[in-house]
Amino acid sequence: MLVLDSDQRVSAAEALAHAYFSQYHDPDDEPEAEPYDESVEATERTVEEWKELTYQEVLSFKPPEPPQPSGSLEIEQ
Repeated sequence: MLVLDSDQRVSAAEALAHAYFSQYHDPDDEPEAEPYDESVEATERTVEEWKELTYQEVLSFKPPEPPQPSGSLEIEQ
């Protein structure tokens, strides 16, 4: 698992199936992520362009709604 070369390293799914993680492994509750798109990082950009991209990414972040505590009162609108 601790191999730097990603071509020789086990995948996340293989790592989760390892005996070390058996107490956490639940095949029915382990969604697969989409492959990472490296095209943004592969583009040559100036420092200012990277700053602007980073700033726009921060602005677009929407945190998830916090879960409602069980037994809480729901307000009808």
